[in-house]
Amino acid sequence: MALQGKTVLVGITGGIASAVCAYLLKKQGFRPIGIHVSFFDKDENLGPFQDLIYNDLDGVKKVCDYLDIPFYAVNAVEQFKDTVIDPMVGRVLSGHSYNPLIYMHKIIVEVLVSKMSKFNANLIATGHFAKVLKNQKSGNFELLTANDYQFDQSHLLSLIDEKVYSLLYLPLSEIKYSEMEKISGLLKCDFRPLNKVTAKEVMAHPAMPKFVESRCSKDMLHQGNIYIYGSEAAIKEHLGIHHYFIGKNHLNLGDGERNDDRYDEHFTVINISPFKGAVYIKEINPVEKPHTVLKFKHLFLDHFHSSSELDLTKPMTVYCLTDGMSDKMAGTLHFKTNQFVFLELSQELSSILPVGVQFIFYSRPRDKAKVIGSAQLTLMGHFDRDDFHQLPKVSQGDNDEENPPRPLFDKFQF
Repeated sequence: MALQGKTVLVGITGGIASAVCAYLLKKQGFRPIGIHVSFFDKDENLGPFQDLIYNDLDGVKKVCDYLDIPFYAVNAVEQFKDTVIDPMVGRVLSGHSYNPLIYMHKIIVEVLVSKMSKFNANLIATGHFAKVLKNQKSGNFELLTANDYQFDQSHLLSLIDEKVYSLLYLPLSEIKYSEMEKISGLLKCDFRPLNKVTAKEVMAHPAMPKFVESRCSKDMLHQGNIYIYGSEAAIKEHLGIHHYFIGKNHLNLGDGERNDDRYDEHFTVINISPFKGAVYIKEINPVEKPHTVLKFKHLFLDHFHSSSELDLTKPMTVYCLTDGMSDKMAGTLHFKTNQFVFLELSQELSSILPVGVQFIFYSRPRDKAKVIGSAQLTLMGHFDRDDFHQLPKVSQGDNDEENPPRPLFDKFQF
């Protein structure tokens, strides 16, 4: 099918990548139509999304006017609230994490697809650094990493329906970021530079606590105490667990009436108990005290989303990526049910990850890697013979947190 002259709906964000995407489409003979998906009302507080979302419709329209392409805005405020904000706020109030980015980009793609018939469009396009190719053997389309691995964004598209792949055109998939910058230099319009904001940075943004407070009732803000992990003695009261997250350091524990600044330098939040309003910290000092390093090798994950062609009857080697890792890690993925998977990493990691972190699974470590699926972290730790160990128990009075509850193991059929 000849593509020249075909109508393409382009996701226009006001950023450099989507502007170059639309420019390239026009140069290639397509008929692009700019579609901006609005996630917030005008002048609304963006909170932790302020470094990520461009909420200036006039600014986005100017980009489309310069490119001489039609411009339309679609209001997805309620969809964004239901799919991103409300679940994110709930996770923060539970002491868990969330990946708002992949759900936000899922909305963008779904909105573009939903508007195709209205504009009689043949394709949709975005400025993602990722690649969609047709498997000549199976005839199906697959999502792969971009040519410029350093700027690959295939993880942001990991939750979209695979049926959409055949409709998705990604003009930046074959070029490097440096080439995109050169092309952007030809465009005499104002747009935002590519902002590599991660889900981890959104969840840890300084504006998150007040944003959460504005999006929930006061009785959901659990106040309580900060404890040294394994001790029953509280070292300080806190104003709500939504001010903390797993992995947070620089805790400023010297503030307030009950203070002790001895715990500021090396202590990190390693656990949060929302029902008790308890925040647990532990000294993490691998240089002076190597035994304090938290390690894990085995992970339980749920909400597994994958290609329909994936063989779930036997384990497979995968390369996984999440915000807590600098590069993909090799591991073996065991499929337990349609929703639950068990991941055994090839080597032990010295880190700590909160429940809810999104893992993306790939077929290869770097170039030409196909996205296999994704899932959310439920539990992490390591097996010692037949026993599964997490962090030590908080106190004798608590439930045994060293081992996961038996119903979880029943789900995985161990």
